[in-house]
Amino acid sequence: MDFSVRQVIIFGSDYQRKVTLEFDKTGNKLFNYAYRIRTDSLNIVYVVDCLDDEDNGRLVAVDRNDRLKFTYEAHTEFGIFQPEGITITPSDNIVVADYHNKSLHVINSKGDLLGLQFIFKDLNICDPCSLCFDTGGYLLIGCGKEKDEDYGEIYVVKMVDNLG
Repeated sequence: MDFSVRQVIIFGSDYQRKVTLEFDKTGNKLFNYAYRIRTDSLNIVYVVDCLDDEDNGRLVAVDRNDRLKFTYEAHTEFGIFQPEGITITPSDNIVVADYHNKSLHVINSKGDLLGLQFIFKDLNICDPCSLCFDTGGYLLIGCGKEKDEDYGEIYVVKMVDNLG
């Protein structure tokens, strides 16, 4: 039996615990290993959840009432899905960096795949770890450092946010 605690806790501006996300409405654990977390404009919580030692993962979307909105595990033809970075577009689409497939998965707020972009291969980007949008609408991709490098790199990509 698994007695581990796997929670996402949301605190208010007064530093008091407001919401604890751990179980769905049927008592099942929501997360195996919450790795990265983002919220959209409707306060839906998106969690990159690692499932095993090979970093196979999924994206879990939960509202603040513990209601599971969806789980995105990619499509089986992609093989292993290793979600790393996550960000939310201005129109509340979710962008997830898939380390194994060297791609970006663009998902709408219902959990539907809107597009798959293999920009990491095209731009020779290695080890994408973090994603965010700047105020100009550019996607910033933070990458880990290579063995012989002192620092990681940041790539800037213009991404169109009219996918949904």
